[in-house]
Amino acid sequence: MPWAEVPLQPTGSGDCELYATAYITRLFGHSATPEVVRSWAEETRFLKARYPEKVHGVKASWGCWTAAAGLDVAISYSQYPGFAEWVRAYAAHGCVGLAIMHLRADYGHAVVILEADESGVLLADSCRGLVRDPWEFFKCPIPDGFPTRVEAWYRVPVAGT
Repeated sequence: MPWAEVPLQPTGSGDCELYATAYITRLFGHSATPEVVRSWAEETRFLKARYPEKVHGVKASWGCWTAAAGLDVAISYSQYPGFAEWVRAYAAHGCVGLAIMHLRADYGHAVVILEADESGVLLADSCRGLVRDPWEFFKCPIPDGFPTRVEAWYRVPVAGT
């Protein structure tokens, strides 16, 4: 699938979650900018990542916090067995995910999971653009660092759900 260009955040801005959330919102056909997401989050006190769901009705699974397909909540963390299969299953069903990677030891970085296959994941990353990362890098970008975790999965709303 051809994916939309990823707007890059200013170096050092720390706004990756705003950029990721705005990108997800636009994938589902709605208008959003990082500034709009920031204003909404400040006004409502909701998590920024709730914007697509709360404002535009994009169906979201806070899959990291709900057992999906009988899997334990812990599956959302990349060090657990079955993580890659879990990610591939959601991606195969047309979902996009918001994940937090630790590209630096002291700071989490929000990225959007667009596709996943045996070799790795295609990400929308506000620092690196559209990138394909192999599983080993995606799961833990820094040796002995924090594991990647999936915060939420977003999918097109289906009538009656």
